[in-house]
Amino acid sequence: MNKKIIISLLLVGVLAFGLGLGSYAWFTSQATSTDNTFTTGRLSVNNETAFNTAQVGLVNLGNLKPGDLERFTFDVKNTGTLEMKYRFKLTGITGGLTTGDHPLEISIDNVNWAKISENYFENDSYVLALDGAASHMLYVRMPQAAGNSYQRATGSFAIVVEATQTANSGWAQ
Repeated sequence: MNKKIIISLLLVGVLAFGLGLGSYAWFTSQATSTDNTFTTGRLSVNNETAFNTAQVGLVNLGNLKPGDLERFTFDVKNTGTLEMKYRFKLTGITGGLTTGDHPLEISIDNVNWAKISENYFENDSYVLALDGAASHMLYVRMPQAAGNSYQRATGSFAIVVEATQTANSGWAQ
């Protein structure tokens, strides 16, 4: 008797499940998006082509005496499609005015004076919006303590601007 009841209940359960599944419907739909285009931004400094460094000036110095101060103005332009942050670097440092115990001292915008060096990086908090431009002043001075060993010496270097997108917190090395 118990067996018949269990089998009957089992059959009723299977029939109920089958009726529920048979009347259950899913509504589905599908759409395909076409002609999608993704474009990356362009980081460009002082030029219409995409790159993140640009030489903004070549400085040649001579006929200086201890205590002299020279100033050079240069512009930085954001010609890319992304907001950028930038900093300055010196390259190609040559000549007697750039070596010894009292080499030339430099500063951008009269802030953070330092001895001239290939490792010189100035401030990385400058920011330029799209189509933005900024003028900067490079200061170069011959230390008062420079002695006779610097007579008739010359020097040259290039100032380079390095840029990165503002969303990036690091610099390429």
